[in-house]
Amino acid sequence: MRKWAKKACLASALGVLLGACAEDLGTELEALDPNDSKIVFQAPELRDKVGRFSRNYNAKQSVLIERAYWVGPEARHAKALVQYIKASPGYHLRRETDVADLLERITVFQDKSLDVESEKWAVNGLGRIKYRRFSFDDTNCLVFSQQFGSSGSDLGGGGLGDQQMIGYYCADPGKSLDATDADQILTSINLKP
Repeated sequence: MRKWAKKACLASALGVLLGACAEDLGTELEALDPNDSKIVFQAPELRDKVGRFSRNYNAKQSVLIERAYWVGPEARHAKALVQYIKASPGYHLRRETDVADLLERITVFQDKSLDVESEKWAVNGLGRIKYRRFSFDDTNCLVFSQQFGSSGSDLGGGGLGDQQMIGYYCADPGKSLDATDADQILTSINLKP
C-alpha cells in the first residue's frame, strides 16, 4: 500500500470515534481488559467507574486504535470517550484535527443544540492539548484533540506526531464544567509506559 493511502487511513481512524468508516479499519474493535489498555484517564467523576475498553490493530492500514468509553447516569448520554490512535513506524499525522469539526462529527451530539465556546489549550503529560467546552440542555462537556510523538522531522518529514488522543467528556447533568475543571480533566489524560 502506498504511503499516502496509509496516511489517509489515519484520517479515517477518526471514523471509529465518529461512527463512520469503520469498515475502512478492518475488523471491529475487540474488548480489552482495562489493565491492558495504554489509555490513562482519571477524570474526577470517573475514578470509581470502570469504562469499556477496546482495541484494534489493522496491519494493512498500519494503525493501532484503542478506545475507552464511559456511560453517563441513567444512560442519558455518553459520559466520556477517549480514543488513542498510533501510526506504525515511519508514518505520521500530517494535519491537526480541528476540535470544532470533531465535535460536529461525533454522532451522540449531532441531534443536540450546542452552545460552543472558543478553542483553548491545556498541558498534560503528553504535551499541549486543545479543547472546546460546550453545553446542551443541562449538561456541560468538552471535546479535545492532541497530537504527539515522533514528528518524523529527523527523517525530513513534516508530520505533527505519530500518535493522537481525541475524545470528549461530559459532567453529570446539572454540574458545572469551568476552566479549572477542564484543566483537571485534560491533565488526567496520559498513556501507560
